[in-house]
Amino acid sequence: MGKDKHAQRTKGNQKPSSSVRSAELLGGIGNNSVGFLGFGMGANAPSSLLPNDNCVTQDFRLALRKMAKKDAITKIKALQEFDELIKSEDMSSIKTALPFWPRLYCKLSLDIEKKVRESAQVCHGHLALKVSKLLAPYLCSLVPCWLLAMCDPYIAAASAATHAFQNVFSEDKRPGVLFHCSKEVVDYITDNLFRQTADTLSDPKTTT
Repeated sequence: MGKDKHAQRTKGNQKPSSSVRSAELLGGIGNNSVGFLGFGMGANAPSSLLPNDNCVTQDFRLALRKMAKKDAITKIKALQEFDELIKSEDMSSIKTALPFWPRLYCKLSLDIEKKVRESAQVCHGHLALKVSKLLAPYLCSLVPCWLLAMCDPYIAAASAATHAFQNVFSEDKRPGVLFHCSKEVVDYITDNLFRQTADTLSDPKTTT
């Protein structure tokens, strides 16, 4: 009994949850709590990037599915469609697609085609600004790929990722973001440097 009473006392004697802290860094307090989607996109990743996407509104579902295709032109067009939907659709529709974005974003950020990577960063920046604190539950899965994208050898992609990061997080909040996601960032870099290979990082559908 005493344990249950203690569990209810959240004010002042419990650390804020990860998603709450993420929401604070995004400029607000969110109560949307959705599971961590992960960011490993090697050959061992799940075969389907869009499991159970029936909850997504039709236009967003079509755009998301086209992003998972192997053709670069199809992916670029899908990202452009997604970007237009972000600007035109209401928040309730955007929220249906949000849980599926982190996994696709992390894959597209490593795409062999530079224009796909650039389009992904532009689209991500617009989405992050639009949804604001609703991005909180996914922040730790996005930031490692986001930081890597800021070092993309293709300048346009790196610039788009950097501008997105600077637009979403004010200068005084950026150190907090890096600290908050530091474990995931280190794990991601370690995984890429010491565990992944050219074979596991490549998409067998599009590259040899």
